[in-house]
Amino acid sequence: MMLQILNNPNATIDEALSVSINTIVHQGEPNGKYFYFDVSRFNTVFGSLTNEMIAGVLVERGNTIIFDGQCKFWEAGYGTKNVNSSENDWQIGDQIYYNSSTYEYRYIPIAEDIDNTNDTVTITCDTDLTNSWLKWNSTDEQLYGIPLNANAGNSFNITLIATDNHGDYTEQTFSITVQNKNNYPVLLDSPWESVYTGTDYSYTPTVYDSDINETLTIDVTSKPKIWLTWNQGILSGKPLPEHVGTEQISIQISDGTVTVVRNFTLNKILGPSYVDGELQSAVNDWINETTQRQTLEETYGHISNWDVSNVPKYK
Repeated sequence: MMLQILNNPNATIDEALSVSINTIVHQGEPNGKYFYFDVSRFNTVFGSLTNEMIAGVLVERGNTIIFDGQCKFWEAGYGTKNVNSSENDWQIGDQIYYNSSTYEYRYIPIAEDIDNTNDTVTITCDTDLTNSWLKWNSTDEQLYGIPLNANAGNSFNITLIATDNHGDYTEQTFSITVQNKNNYPVLLDSPWESVYTGTDYSYTPTVYDSDINETLTIDVTSKPKIWLTWNQGILSGKPLPEHVGTEQISIQISDGTVTVVRNFTLNKILGPSYVDGELQSAVNDWINETTQRQTLEETYGHISNWDVSNVPKYK
């Protein structure tokens, strides 16, 4: 009898691209398992995402975190365990991996006894996959998995065994190499998007890239030139009343290969100021008039002090 595995697997697979868990902006109900994401914090590596809120479920906690989303940009993950934890349990550097066939490795071996096609052939995996990104589905006889950034550059040797109902068998041994894919840098925090005139504004962007040994550069490519400065990684300034209004600010993050731009709108609001001595004097003079003082005392009791020095006024 001649037992053969007729096809061959792909020898390489790109690592899966990811986004930071710190793009979570709100934790919802029930039981803390639903999370909301501001897709404007994602880069466009996953397609044309609109600048709106989307919701979904994190379905696996561990080396791989799958976002089981409820919109067309995301697909269901392999995990089934809902995450019932607070937002604070997630740390900087934890990643959400986009679960797409684009980054999924899948091999379905086909085995046949070419001398007797009526024989039943069973395929098993003879490699321990316990700590591997690869999984073997013994029911469907498939090898599948999503390699992560930590697996990039590594080769994994696999041995499959095809056995017929007579006990005859054949082996197929091959190697799979995970190719590094440049992950986009991300902005981990959000700037304050409003500031009162006369008060100091300061924002220090925090960025992250899951690719190791990469130097990230940050630049502010669009901002108000009159009152806001970008110096040594800090965006700061103090708006004046004449600066009231909204302006767009663009933060550019580059890993040397890819550049990501994060836009936000800064709203400058007219802030309160302290009244000067003229109003206080006027009020005190009015209180000192006999008629007015008597009227107030009859209505409210004796007035021992009148202080309006901290009443705000607006221009």
